Amino acid sequence: MQGADMPQHYPRLPVKAGKARMKLIQAIITGDDELARCVRFAVDNELVLGDQRAIRELKHRLEEILVPEEDGTVLASSSSHLPSRIDQVNAGTSEATS
Repeated sequence: MQGADMPQHYPRLPVKAGKARMKLIQAIITGDDELARCVRFAVDNELVLGDQRAIRELKHRLEEILVPEEDGTVLASSSSHLPSRIDQVNAGTSEATS
């Protein structure tokens, strides 16, 4: 996926785990399926460098948010994932204050 025709916002490969995670977050927020596929490509082809735990977490997050479609893998609706994370955080803080 590297080349002159690749948009600038795609990371150069190989990529560090932290940058891959940031790009995945960017893909979720902007709804950029192609960027999410680029991160998936890097993970699947072992082009993500860094701590193995961070790479496993990145793989897990990809599995959570990418949904297979007939024409390729696409992001699930970002609105379906972000509120659930916010709800989890809010639930944790409300339990702590109770």
